[in-house]
Amino acid sequence: PDSEFHQYDGELSCIRGLLTFLESPSRTIRIYSQDLDHALFDRSDVIDALSAFVRHGAPARLQVLIHSSYAIVSRGHQLLELARRLDSKITIRLGPGEFASDRASFVLSDERGYFLLPDHREYQAMANAYDPVQAARLAERFDYLWDRSESDPELRVLRL
Repeated sequence: PDSEFHQYDGELSCIRGLLTFLESPSRTIRIYSQDLDHALFDRSDVIDALSAFVRHGAPARLQVLIHSSYAIVSRGHQLLELARRLDSKITIRLGPGEFASDRASFVLSDERGYFLLPDHREYQAMANAYDPVQAARLAERFDYLWDRSESDPELRVLRL
């Protein structure tokens, strides 16, 4: 895998970097984001990449950890709709409230690569498709929050 460090500055650059990053995972993608930023994650090309990933094979799994579901429920979000259709492969959970002011946002790939925005309000990101040490640090943080997260009834689809 590509172990080159990349930096992205600006919304379009971050989108291109995220799309490139999403080409490499094979088993697990973990997304940590305050509210699943619409500019980055509510795009057809990103959803197509995530959909292809989870449909790729049996072990593929997508975990999404957010702190607020208000924006994705009220405005709608393509990733939420995909999660509702593929609920056995995609899980979206709410992180613990005491971490709601966390500014970082990141995507992890198979615990070996990362795409990181140190401040989710600014489109400045860094990524490395193969940096197991940094990916492990972020995975440890994700797992800690995931273990303390909860499901949100607003995110479920009503089945009649």
